Amino acid sequence: MRILILFVFVSSISFGQIDILNMSCIDSSKAILFKGCQNKLVVIGIDFDSILLMNISGDTLRKYPQNRTFIYSPRKGENDTILVFHEGVEVFRKDFENEKIGNFIVRLGELKDSLVNKEDLLRNLYLNLSMENLNYKLRCSIRRFRIRIHERDGTEITSENMVETSQYWNEYDEDEFYPNGSRFSPNQIQKISLMNPGDILYIEKGYISCSSGLIKGINPNLKFTIK
Repeated sequence: MRILILFVFVSSISFGQIDILNMSCIDSSKAILFKGCQNKLVVIGIDFDSILLMNISGDTLRKYPQNRTFIYSPRKGENDTILVFHEGVEVFRKDFENEKIGNFIVRLGELKDSLVNKEDLLRNLYLNLSMENLNYKLRCSIRRFRIRIHERDGTEITSENMVETSQYWNEYDEDEFYPNGSRFSPNQIQKISLMNPGDILYIEKGYISCSSGLIKGINPNLKFTIK
C-alpha cells in the first residue's frame, strides 16, 4: 500500500507588535481620543502604506501620507474602537475612551486679585490661556475678546467707538473687539489708563482657535476693580 502524504503550506504575513498611538495626547500610549478635535493617530508595527483605519461604525479615517498619520474626530459616545486593516483583512483593533477637552481657563497676566492698582493692571494687559484637561497636546490662542469699563456708580463709560453688547463676536466693532490675539489694542489700553479708583474693567466674550482646527467661543467673565 502506498501512502501519499500531502503537506499544505499556508502563507502568512507576520507583523511586529502593532499599536495605535494618539499623537495629540501628551502621553501617546494612553487609549484616549478627544471629542470634536482632530486626533493624529500613528500606527506602529506595520507598514503605513499597506493599511487603512476604520472606526467601529465602518467610517474610514483620513490618511495623510506626507506625515504618515491618520486623522480622526470622534463626535459621539463615551468609547470608540479603531480597527487596522491590511489588504482588506482586520489585523488589529484598539478600544479608546472618548474625552472632552475640558474648559478653557483665561487669566489676566499674573494678576490673582480682582482688586488692583491701575499700575499693576497696565503691566498685565495680556491674557493667559490654559485648559482643565491636561491630557490633550493642544496649541491654542485667543483670537478676539471684548472689554467694558464701568464707573464706580455703575455707569458704562461710553465714547463714539463703544459698541452695544452683542451675542456674536463678529458683530463687535473691530476697534473694541480686538482681533489680534491675547494682547490689548492701543485703544483699549488708552481707555484703561483713564480709569479711576472704583471703576471696573470687564473682559468678556471672545473666541479661541487651536492647532487641532477647533474654534471655540469663550466668555472669560473677568472683573477688575481699581483701588
